[in-house]
Amino acid sequence: MHGDAGRWSTADHLLASAVELLAGANWQRGGGKGSKPKPLKRPDARAEKRRREYVGRLQRLGLINAGG
Repeated sequence: MHGDAGRWSTADHLLASAVELLAGANWQRGGGKGSKPKPLKRPDARAEKRRREYVGRLQRLGLINAGG
């Protein structure tokens, strides 16, 4: 997904946190064997801002249309 459709809602963040907690708890109950679970990758607000600025520059230069 691109643009605003790619952003996570509060519910998405809470669900990701719950999944991470469950993975950590299962790893711990398993005696800590294997590699520790890694956190889920979250969207980067700064990257989204940079993307919007870049698209805006392209639109001002007439390289892409306003809908693209």
